[in-house]
Amino acid sequence: MTTNIRDVLKYIHEYNTRNHIDNLRNDLMNVLKLIDTACRVIYNQKLFSKDIPALTYATLTSLIPVMAVMFACARGFGLDAAFTQWLTSIFQNQPLIAEKIIGFVQNYLDNTSNQTIIIVGFGAMCYTLYSLMTKIEHSFNGIWKVQENRTTWKVICDYTAIFVFFWVMILLSSSLNVMTVYIRDSVHNIEMMGDIAPLLLNGIAVIPLMLFFIVIYWFVPNTYVQFRKVLIPSILASIAINGLQYLYLYVQIYLSSYNIIYGSLAVLPLFILWLQLSWTICITGVVMCYSSQNRHHYDCGIEFKSLSHEEQLKTSAIVLGLICQRFKNGEGAYTPYELQEETQYPQQIVNSILAKLKTAGLIYERNPRRTGLQEEVNSFAPARDTDEITFGYMIAKLESEPHSTQIEITDDMGNHPEWTKILELRKLYIAEGQKIHLSAIREANPNESHRHD
Repeated sequence: MTTNIRDVLKYIHEYNTRNHIDNLRNDLMNVLKLIDTACRVIYNQKLFSKDIPALTYATLTSLIPVMAVMFACARGFGLDAAFTQWLTSIFQNQPLIAEKIIGFVQNYLDNTSNQTIIIVGFGAMCYTLYSLMTKIEHSFNGIWKVQENRTTWKVICDYTAIFVFFWVMILLSSSLNVMTVYIRDSVHNIEMMGDIAPLLLNGIAVIPLMLFFIVIYWFVPNTYVQFRKVLIPSILASIAINGLQYLYLYVQIYLSSYNIIYGSLAVLPLFILWLQLSWTICITGVVMCYSSQNRHHYDCGIEFKSLSHEEQLKTSAIVLGLICQRFKNGEGAYTPYELQEETQYPQQIVNSILAKLKTAGLIYERNPRRTGLQEEVNSFAPARDTDEITFGYMIAKLESEPHSTQIEITDDMGNHPEWTKILELRKLYIAEGQKIHLSAIREANPNESHRHD
């Protein structure tokens, strides 16, 4: 009996150990897959060479007008002291930058205070703010592969909401700065807090940044973003920005010779470098959010454009055939996720096929929504009668997309006898394809069992 109990306990221990190892292996594979997906996005979209420098330049050119709008609003509500305190805390390791920005903002507002130009000046400042927000949204949408832009009314509402939240964050940051000063003064009188005080102060400093990143990562992309996918990138980005502040101070101290040579001009290149590193951290956070939510888009590392022309036609015919068959049977429309389950193709292949079929006018998207994962909530249906959608019709539409490269054929080439034979052969190929109805592809072989049966 004792032996049996020991064997059972040993088996349970080994079973739990195997499960623990398997869980660790799966977690490690998920992390590696997330890193691989993020690297693919950064490399394919050339973020370090295009988006980040563009955002850095846009921020640099619009910094003073944007700050002037914010300072004017703050002064109108009697919050100019809180805004100045917030700006000083943001550039606490760059006091010269903070002093210069406040001086430029004051001059900017003084020069636009004349009644004859106040409307034009304020309009220009608002346009600069709108232009910067548009560039940020365009960059975020590019990472999320979003094609549709916000409507004008939605832009006004969303940007206003972001601007209001930004003010709430400023007030919160100012309040936390006061709390930080109070804690720092109290630490000298409480010996037991000497070790945890720095961690507590740094934690307080990270809170406003974390909330800010959560809002922009979740709200700015014009698509559905899962809230839980935003939390960890927001925390990491806020910690990284906070660490960048200390790194900037360290660099300034150890580049004293650089400051001596260039004087006050040394502030500008260092400030531009700080802006670029800040945008690098911000964009990396966006990539992490996208990669975490869309890891399945990069299964097996296969992309639709890497398939041969024959494979593209075959896979497109199968996907379009499934859509036509279900619609013909009155079973509703397929979602991308259901098509992936049915065909067992990688999700990114299915998404690319659907995008191509939609562009060619073969299918249309039914009730596109932004309230969930696009693969699960959006559905696709045939764009015309299923009896008219044949293999030949699909080929003709796919190979004559409006955005494809068009090469003009000269009269001499078009009248050549051999070229005439090629055109006749293609017409025959399309004509024979017109006899194959895609909605009947799965019905052509009744002995074939269903994939999930």
